[in-house]
Amino acid sequence: RNGIGFFHVLLCLAAQRKGMVIIMKYEDVEDNKNFLENFLKNYDFSDEGASYSYCNLEPIERFFIYMTSVKRDWEKYIPQSDLNKKRGTNKDPDSHSELLQKIYSILWKIPECMKYCLYIQGETLNSVNTTLWKLTGRGIENNISKYFEDKDNFLSSRRDDKEQFKNFVGIYHTLGNFMPIPVGCNAPRGAKDSPVRDYWDLTLKCIKNYYDARETGNKDECNWWVKKIVGTQLSSETENSVYERIERYKNWLNRFDRWENFVKDNYLEAFVENNEPISLWSDHISNWSNGRYTKESALPTGVEQCKDYFENAAGCIKKRGEDMIEKLIYETTDADRKKLIKIIKEFEDKKK
Repeated sequence: RNGIGFFHVLLCLAAQRKGMVIIMKYEDVEDNKNFLENFLKNYDFSDEGASYSYCNLEPIERFFIYMTSVKRDWEKYIPQSDLNKKRGTNKDPDSHSELLQKIYSILWKIPECMKYCLYIQGETLNSVNTTLWKLTGRGIENNISKYFEDKDNFLSSRRDDKEQFKNFVGIYHTLGNFMPIPVGCNAPRGAKDSPVRDYWDLTLKCIKNYYDARETGNKDECNWWVKKIVGTQLSSETENSVYERIERYKNWLNRFDRWENFVKDNYLEAFVENNEPISLWSDHISNWSNGRYTKESALPTGVEQCKDYFENAAGCIKKRGEDMIEKLIYETTDADRKKLIKIIKEFEDKKK
């Protein structure tokens, strides 16, 4: 009986120890989830490789510091040493963010689709510069110049415009505005001659119409809609390059089979309502359709439409980001979460 009692005590102790291990593992898993959720919900992916100085800038200055690489004579407005201090070594997150690449590999587990989206190939869904140009009447280089000449008065005559713009650029490089796409298919959508003029709602409408045409077997119409997205010939390209890109984009779309799958598998529910893309300002998609899908009819025609774009796009980005983070936190393995945390800690340690 004493032997049995002693053995019973050992079993109890073992059970307690096992329970403690389970509890500790549970707490570790929950800590990883909480860390990632809190880190990613407002994380700006242009921070990767940047200095603490850059990361702590207010959103508008951060955006223009980020965009300085576009302007050749920016030294007139930002001394070289100050720029280096503020930017660090951050690069375009579309193609250089290690963290974003890892998130792509975890969330997009569709090998037949992802094979068209080679490493370091992604897209920023909703852009800034086309709408900012229509709001200010200035191109990006002149907007950079204007901002650094007089930061306090940039858009100061329209305070509510400035607030909408600030909110949008503050969320512009967060998770909800990124998506892997076929290699080589990013730049044409944003070209000046592009019929969609880099607007994501118009791009989604073309994709929806592509799937509708595919269901009816209309190959010519399928080609027509894809050309609206990626068919613009860039200055350095041949016609054959454009053809190859169109075919690559079609093959990618076909792997999702139908519109509903494309929306679901790319976490795009925030940009869709009643199975149709949401217009990012009132009647944007219908006015573009009525305007025969031209680049001119894709653009905002006044200040209110620019403000609506910044507000509505920011709301969709935020909601999509929340959906993606929820998937990342609660429907992936703790091993994947630890890999993300390792990447985060490595580049956080490198900040100066």
